[in-house]
Amino acid sequence: MTNRSSRAQLVVFNLAAVVMISAPLHAQPMESLGTRALGMAGAFVAVADDPTAIYWNPAALAIGPFGAFAVEGQDLERGPDLLTGADRRRSFFIGAAVPSIGFGYYRVTMQSVAPDAAQRDGRNDPRAPSPGLLSLVTDNVGLTLLQSLADGIAVGGTLKYVRGTAAAGAASGPIDPGDENARLDQAARLEGHARGAFDLDLSAIAKFKMLRLGVVAQHLVEPTFATPEGVEMTLDRQVRLGVAVQPKAGLLIDVDIDLTRRLTVSGEERRRIALGAESPVGGRVMVRGGLRFDAEELGELVPAAGLSLGLSKRFWVDIQMTLGNSQNDHGWGIGGRFVM
Repeated sequence: MTNRSSRAQLVVFNLAAVVMISAPLHAQPMESLGTRALGMAGAFVAVADDPTAIYWNPAALAIGPFGAFAVEGQDLERGPDLLTGADRRRSFFIGAAVPSIGFGYYRVTMQSVAPDAAQRDGRNDPRAPSPGLLSLVTDNVGLTLLQSLADGIAVGGTLKYVRGTAAAGAASGPIDPGDENARLDQAARLEGHARGAFDLDLSAIAKFKMLRLGVVAQHLVEPTFATPEGVEMTLDRQVRLGVAVQPKAGLLIDVDIDLTRRLTVSGEERRRIALGAESPVGGRVMVRGGLRFDAEELGELVPAAGLSLGLSKRFWVDIQMTLGNSQNDHGWGIGGRFVM
């Protein structure tokens, strides 16, 4: 009877953990796709002039080349860390764009591990809930349309059909302390529930001689997806402002500021600021770099760097590295662009 009671208590504790930690996965961070964008640490809203503008700033297609096609992928992680949790984001993007219309598909996969409450409080309570696991996979198909308002000024939007698969559970089996990667692997194997929803992103861009201003609002519909247990995960509305200057031909310097806050896996609300730049260093070589940090925690810096190589006049390969430490984003991405 005692064993049955203990097992029942553990089940209850673990179910409680799933419910209590499910709230933090409310938004997939904007810095989830875009090889050029992430090479500039996410300072891209006023720069987005390639097909990933479908995601970063739909209106910016107006300032891009006549036509372009891109395929790319990213692999990013934060953690492992018992005190602040961990997450893993992987994305794939394929899109095509001309100045007045764009079409794209992208998948964003995000798994999260909640902070270990027992470790955080300095306790070793065998009855404490196992760290909660969350998974949200979204497949997005988007059509981008834009309208020019004046010379160098445009507004645009991406109407998306989003199919989201949400899952939640508790870590199981013996795992070495701090091995959040094993827990992230467990989260990736969770069985989820899928549903479809429509969503909308709206944006604007203004390009002057040496100045660009951009603003984007993502997830205006705030689609919600539920796990088989009824735990809801929402793509929260995110608004970001970008300001870029072009002091000379080819050189762009950008700063992006979040105008809304988002919840981290540890349950904290954060706003991000990103600084980035890119410049040609030869006829077919572009270099870029940037730094991203939380407005409330200036010490949490995430540097990034990237490189573009023109294999021909029209075909470019983009590479990026996100260089944060174990408590911040780190990872890599690669993509290819064909420019008409």
